Amino acid sequence: MYTLLRDEKGLSESSVALLYTTAYSSAAATAFVTGWLADRFGRRAACLAFCGIHCLASASVLSSNLSVLTLGRVAGGVAITLLWTAFESWMVAEWNARNLDGDEDENAVPGIGGLAAMFGLMTTANCITAISAGVLSHCVVLALGSKTDPFLIGMALDVCAAIIMFRTWNENRGTGEKRNHYTEAASDESQGELGETNMLPQKDTRPESGGNPLKDIRIWILSFVSCCFEGTIFLLMFFWPGALQEAHARENPDQDEAANAVPYGVTFACFMGTMVLGALLFNALVRYHHRAAARTYVDIGADSDYKYESGIIGEENIRRRGSTSSSSTSENQEPCVCWKRKIAVILTPTRLLAAALFLAAASFLIAAFARAELSLFAAFLILEACNGIYVPSIAFHRSAIVDDEGRASIYGEIIGRLSFCSVLPCY
Repeated sequence: MYTLLRDEKGLSESSVALLYTTAYSSAAATAFVTGWLADRFGRRAACLAFCGIHCLASASVLSSNLSVLTLGRVAGGVAITLLWTAFESWMVAEWNARNLDGDEDENAVPGIGGLAAMFGLMTTANCITAISAGVLSHCVVLALGSKTDPFLIGMALDVCAAIIMFRTWNENRGTGEKRNHYTEAASDESQGELGETNMLPQKDTRPESGGNPLKDIRIWILSFVSCCFEGTIFLLMFFWPGALQEAHARENPDQDEAANAVPYGVTFACFMGTMVLGALLFNALVRYHHRAAARTYVDIGADSDYKYESGIIGEENIRRRGSTSSSSTSENQEPCVCWKRKIAVILTPTRLLAAALFLAAASFLIAAFARAELSLFAAFLILEACNGIYVPSIAFHRSAIVDDEGRASIYGEIIGRLSFCSVLPCY
């Protein structure tokens, strides 16, 4: 988008910055409303609306008029909000309505496993798709000679996605009706029809909030973490090319400008590849934790006083129950096996998220003071690996903390604050 606006449209740097700011401002202004509308009229309908609005945003680049481009960026901001709220809300609500975690394993620890692994797979697929889209766009530009052509292909993909969603997805919405519609949906699907799945009744995990999600401190913590980390990542997207170019020029002052250029496409592919590795690592560790926690859950006995919260197994409870349970199981195990299991149980999604945030902060600190090109590039790679762990981890925590009844609305509020924090430094 940046090279299209600068090179092909001939816009000034200030105009390009204004268009970027317009997109994030639009996302911040509409996030609260779009989330509520998605809950009210259906998450699948919101996903279909995303396809249409994103088509309009892509079509706007065919014009060189600044007003049309600005309207396109406004539509793009609305599309960004729908992308970050409606799709994940639909998937989590459908997952819960079908009770897929409950059917996974009879010895499974409640709330751990499948959904976290799904988020890891989702992040991996998104990164691979981004790499493939970048390569495809580059080939299209070389073949057709215009940087607007990839946006036309994107419009065609939006239409295909809308058709697939309309024909295969169930509708779910946060109407507040406490009924299990999974049986109805399964019956409709067996007849070849589109079903409608509303929310399963969920356990009250927020007694201190009095039923008001805005009074739940965990949601505010989620919002704060998202603003701090993701807002910084958004700013990094604008500044990493210039930072690497400056470091490269500093180490190669005698080279001409053409030879001094950083290969941005290859660098971006490296970033996405490293993010894929981070997501794969998260997926592997979560599965490892799931198996070890399930084994411990069986060993200590899954009785009525076993406690868990937000789908994350209680390590202190495991130690307490394990010390009072039969010692025959541990006596028959090798010390290495016990040690590995203890390590695996500790690797909860919460601790993985905390570790990713800590390493990301260290990477930002290194990048701020690094003068060498290699050191700066390595810091960015570590940051992207942390991002690959962060994305599925924070998504898992959102799914565990936010109720299905108003999921898209809460997601919209989180995205609204995030967009506001992303726009504020641009001024």
